Amino acid sequence: MLGHLFSTALLYLTLLFLTWSVSQCFVWLSSNGPLPENATDFLGKLKLFLLYGEGSVFVYFWLTGAWHLFKEIRR
Repeated sequence: MLGHLFSTALLYLTLLFLTWSVSQCFVWLSSNGPLPENATDFLGKLKLFLLYGEGSVFVYFWLTGAWHLFKEIRR
């Protein structure tokens, strides 16, 4: 059980770090000069994709854990 919790937390933190890294790269690239329109659109979409993906994984694990807890309580 503890290993499952740690692996889930590690996965969530990895996705969070990846999203933060893309955001920081976007800020750094923007501070060095204006970016082409297609690069700005791509980086913005990548950041949103990672953010929604991270949220989806978090909700999936939360709901799965809640379902298993509910099943155990009913026993």
